[in-house]
Amino acid sequence: MIIRSKGITGMLEFFLCTMLIVSFRTVWMYTENQSISRFFTIAVFLSIFLLFTAYIVFYRATVTINDFSIFLLIAFTVLVCMIISQVSGNGLLLVRHLAYFGLMIILFLARRQKRLNSIITKFVSVCSIIAALSLFFWILAILGVPPTSSLSINWSSQFYTPIKGFIGLFYFSQDYTSFLGLYLPRNTAIFTEAPMCSFVFCLAFLFDTFIVPKTQKDHLTPRQILLIVAIISTTSTTGVMIVILSLAAMFFKNVKINPIVIIVGLIIVTAVILILWQLFLAKTSENSDSVNIRFDDIQAGAKAWLLHPIFGNGLEKTLAYLPFIQGYRVLVNGNSGFSSGIFQILMTGGLFYFTVIFLFPCVRMFRSNRNYFFLSALFLVMLFNTVIYDTYLMYFLSALFYALTLKGEVSERSK
Repeated sequence: MIIRSKGITGMLEFFLCTMLIVSFRTVWMYTENQSISRFFTIAVFLSIFLLFTAYIVFYRATVTINDFSIFLLIAFTVLVCMIISQVSGNGLLLVRHLAYFGLMIILFLARRQKRLNSIITKFVSVCSIIAALSLFFWILAILGVPPTSSLSINWSSQFYTPIKGFIGLFYFSQDYTSFLGLYLPRNTAIFTEAPMCSFVFCLAFLFDTFIVPKTQKDHLTPRQILLIVAIISTTSTTGVMIVILSLAAMFFKNVKINPIVIIVGLIIVTAVILILWQLFLAKTSENSDSVNIRFDDIQAGAKAWLLHPIFGNGLEKTLAYLPFIQGYRVLVNGNSGFSSGIFQILMTGGLFYFTVIFLFPCVRMFRSNRNYFFLSALFLVMLFNTVIYDTYLMYFLSALFYALTLKGEVSERSK
């Protein structure tokens, strides 16, 4: 009975992780058929409910008074943000926040039942499967194999545009690009653009590096190598930067600090800075428009945020930056999308909301241990260049960071 209950619980954890990833900026969420996105939304809530039921029935899971107090405090502050936004006529993201509260409950329960590592491992496994399959189809595209399917999405414009793919599962939602001197197709897997694909693969790589227990602590595993190759195949400069910084962090996360370590560390840091600078120069020379747009987004996001710095412009007012971007970007066929995740959260929910959702849990991670410090620091780097606002994955990550830092039993890698 115990083995059977663990098997059922593991399947439900896998189901939850799959739904969180599939509902995150995938091509099916932006098709003309809105019933698909509604189906994934229902599936996310169903996975949360079923996993909650499994923890209660099979494990008789409970939380501590401290856990419950943290949950109530977070829920109260989020409700304050929701009320302020709703009163000003800018929506409250009700469905997303209901999912947030549900995710927080099951992750807190998982922490107390020592199932948190299991959920994270399932997340990494799902990402690894997607990475392996996407690399297969990416190589086919490089070899010139013609696509076998198409799909129309409206991710980057108000119009539905067709994208090509293979067997109705993996798509190339962006064109070929120049990357480090090579002209390659961008591996976008099942996502609307390469940065989103890179973000998910980077998350899996960070989880596998800094949380998931493994025996070979000082060596890259085959799964990590797979994820690194998948990240590079997206041709995302941010993704490559995260890989380089993670590899540098792996040197520091387990060693004791002494003069030799400091000297070697300074050499590594200098090398990393030089490599990142060269990447930036290469990106600027090859894709100057992309770099200019990112800088314009940062400037526009900052101006939009400073209109209402504490509580933001409204939780559903995601276009508050538009009056501040360069005029040519709002013309027909212009790129008026936004690319800074941190500034999108700040301009919609303000500093108060950003503090509750990410700043406070990241500070808790900083103070916990070296592994969690590197994980949260690198996550913030990714968040600066990737828009994940109002997705279920964003709220999962917020709840996860809170759960990881609960007082009490800790995972193997955080000791």
